[in-house]
Amino acid sequence: MNQSLAILPENHAKPGARETILLVDDEPEIVRLAAMALKVLRYQVLAAGSPAEALALARRNPGCIQVLLTDVNMPEMDGGELAAQVRLIEPDVKCVFMSGYANGTELQDRWPDAKIHFIAKPFMIAQLGDTIRAALDEPESLEHFEQRCSHKKAQKCFVRPADRCVAPIGVVDV
Repeated sequence: MNQSLAILPENHAKPGARETILLVDDEPEIVRLAAMALKVLRYQVLAAGSPAEALALARRNPGCIQVLLTDVNMPEMDGGELAAQVRLIEPDVKCVFMSGYANGTELQDRWPDAKIHFIAKPFMIAQLGDTIRAALDEPESLEHFEQRCSHKKAQKCFVRPADRCVAPIGVVDV
């Protein structure tokens, strides 16, 4: 294991609470390194090398994914299209976009009504942790909560604990 990924100085990034991250990038090395960083930050990781693989993982793990961490530019489908497709399966998922080319301002211009969480590649573990935590900690709008709960019973309106979720395919063990 890379020493720079194994050591996380205190107070540099808030650790995860075992939430599940669906990580998607078409570059295998990015997937490997980001998955290792997320594991260090105490997140569970479902890793995909393509949007099609990510959608298959989302379908096999309904109710389990709290964050989609996706590359913006991929050959099959861009990160925004993927986010829209994942939200059809997992409406409550928070989205974090990453790119070595685009920036957060470009994404905000593209989706003006959306709250965009963005991290530029390459990134440090602490930056990744802070960005993921900011997305997770963002309060849900009352309108979204009411929409989500209008067709569910109130006790089902909360995120299922990640430890109940099983993802036999695509789970990264680093």
